[in-house]
Amino acid sequence: MKTYRVSKRYLGYRVALASSLYPLVVLITYLLLQEFKYMQYFPLVVGGCLFCLCCDLGQAFFYWRYATLTFSAEKVTVTKGKLFYSHAQIPLEKLFLLSESTNLYLALFALKKVNLQTVAQTLTFAGLDQDVKLDLRKLGE
Repeated sequence: MKTYRVSKRYLGYRVALASSLYPLVVLITYLLLQEFKYMQYFPLVVGGCLFCLCCDLGQAFFYWRYATLTFSAEKVTVTKGKLFYSHAQIPLEKLFLLSESTNLYLALFALKKVNLQTVAQTLTFAGLDQDVKLDLRKLGE
């Protein structure tokens, strides 16, 4: 049985992503509110963005802490979350495609995303820093 966990660099990735996105939203909102003379609502916008930022970072922490990808001899198990728990098991004979991908922002942190595709759905597991190898002879060990 082989288990993969999310890398600690994933937290840095999510903090960098959030710290670049939310100030941009606040800046654009500030300019629009100033243009249309609704500046009295700006504190609500800042408070809403801070709330969303805290929720986003909390979700990233729980994903990093509790998400696992496990390969056994007969199935693949993906477990995510603590508050909003999800657990999926895919029998190996139903697994259609196992692929690794990355984007520019993930590549800056040397992270990968694994896509597990069946005929019915695709499961994504982001934040891995190592290659996923699906060797059927060694999975049962």
